[in-house]
Amino acid sequence: MNILFISVVACQRIIEKKESLKKVMSSFEAQYNFSIAQKVRIHKLLQGVLRNFVSLRYEVIKEIENVHPREKKLYLFICTLYSIRYQSTEIDLDSLKDEFDQVILDNKLNVESAIIFNKLMNMGQKNFVVPEAEKEDPVKYNSLFFSTPEWIIRLWLKQFGPSITAKLLVSNKQPAKIYIKRNELKISSSHFNEKTHFQPVKNFDNAYALNKNQKFDEMNEVKLGNCFKEDLSYQEILNNLPLATGDSALLIDGNRFEMAADLAIRLSGCNGDLTLNIENEIKFRQTKYKFDKLGVRNQKIYLADIDLLRTYIEYNSFDIVVAMPPSSRLGLVKRKAEILASTTKQDYRKLKYQQLSYLEEAKKYVNKDGIFAYVVETINKREGENIVELFLNKYPEYEIVTSRQIMPYEKNNNGVYYALLRRKYE
Repeated sequence: MNILFISVVACQRIIEKKESLKKVMSSFEAQYNFSIAQKVRIHKLLQGVLRNFVSLRYEVIKEIENVHPREKKLYLFICTLYSIRYQSTEIDLDSLKDEFDQVILDNKLNVESAIIFNKLMNMGQKNFVVPEAEKEDPVKYNSLFFSTPEWIIRLWLKQFGPSITAKLLVSNKQPAKIYIKRNELKISSSHFNEKTHFQPVKNFDNAYALNKNQKFDEMNEVKLGNCFKEDLSYQEILNNLPLATGDSALLIDGNRFEMAADLAIRLSGCNGDLTLNIENEIKFRQTKYKFDKLGVRNQKIYLADIDLLRTYIEYNSFDIVVAMPPSSRLGLVKRKAEILASTTKQDYRKLKYQQLSYLEEAKKYVNKDGIFAYVVETINKREGENIVELFLNKYPEYEIVTSRQIMPYEKNNNGVYYALLRRKYE
């Protein structure tokens, strides 16, 4: 099995077709009978290539002639270079050379195999250093040093300034911390606090940080439904929701299960209920199973997108509506290796009108005097506060209650913008 070829195809699908790393890996696992070692190698290789794609691409194009963006040989050279530089102690380099040759042969690439592989070997034997000429431009230098597209750095500099931009770049290179939420329907805080692999998080009820070297999915507490993953950013948003007895809530785009589970559990404590929609049939079934495992019974799930949802439920029928439209996901960089490699400036420019249109449909479900929550997993004012400003100018019957941009460097959490709006009683 040619692991290098599979990795090249995976990179093309992720970067050019905008498929997620998780989706691509799942499709390959269904197609190939990977051993555990092969699966680990592919996952590590793709994670590393995607997280370092900007600098690896620069290095390959600069050092090797006649290599252009989006060519298959570019992905081949990048995957090979990463393997040599970072995985040489784990793989046999002669076998890697055989894989390299086979990819060239099978795909009829115009490449002098021996010369290029030796070139990549020489490059891979030393770490990448930003050339002196590129250090004259701070944006270019930081783009290569942190392997982050220049347009994103310029965006953050313009919106947040150099100090916050520097913090964001450093934070995105740090491993994301896993936060969990105790399921108060199943286990008490006194019993849960006895578990040594969970550390309570200050100022967050029922929130814990998972100690290092613990595999979350294999833990007994997870299998029993006593807890579930939930980033602190989502917990903060829900902590600010003013829940009242008997409230009925709607979560539009319930693909973020952690938020759906926490909101449903909170509502159960005040005799409320949750409605949510899932667009994907597989995720729909998975979500129902996860709710059952947690013992949550006060939710209703529809297999529908936001446009089809109106055929199932009436407008003006919820005390709380939470809308999570598609976004650039710039707040999830440390968790999603593919974001910096696959997101382009053109993709980002299309979002503004999509998000406003999404909000305009979602608001129709809010009761008079109800709460409308706008949540985007990004660090970008044009998708956050600017969208809210446009919405409020167009719909003066809403007023802002609170809003905040949560930064990923605060507690090694996700970067999320949220705004809680109230529909004024007419």
